[in-house]
Amino acid sequence: LGNPTVMMWHQTLAIIVVLCHISNIFVNSSSYPCLYPQPDKDFSNSAYEGKWFEIGKIQTAGGAFFERNCVCTELNIDITNDTTGDGIADNDCRYKEVTGPWTNVTGRLYGEGLNQPGRWLEEINGNTVNYTVIAIGKDFAVEYDCGVSA
Repeated sequence: LGNPTVMMWHQTLAIIVVLCHISNIFVNSSSYPCLYPQPDKDFSNSAYEGKWFEIGKIQTAGGAFFERNCVCTELNIDITNDTTGDGIADNDCRYKEVTGPWTNVTGRLYGEGLNQPGRWLEEINGNTVNYTVIAIGKDFAVEYDCGVSA
């Protein structure tokens, strides 16, 4: 299998590298609160529309606040205007446990540029964030949203 001391050193080094990346993210995020990644080049509204289940997340403060008591999170995307790409992002989850009551926050997706499908502004309760699908496949999607509170 290998030398336990060498294996422990590699694990420790891997942890240090991860911690350096995390600290770099926090240092950079204080100066530059939001990134603006490009939408997936293969994005289409028809591929994104429908029900998605959250299987992992890296949360911003706003998303962490909404999802602080969430389990079984799902996202329902409904493109309501094929010409503009405007739609609804319905964020649902169970409160604290799988049998808990459903909670919901609904966002309005708008301003999708015809030259950049997959990038919108999302408005939830008067607050607006940038909303971009940065990766999409047949059975997965990665969505990045970020906004700066005044």
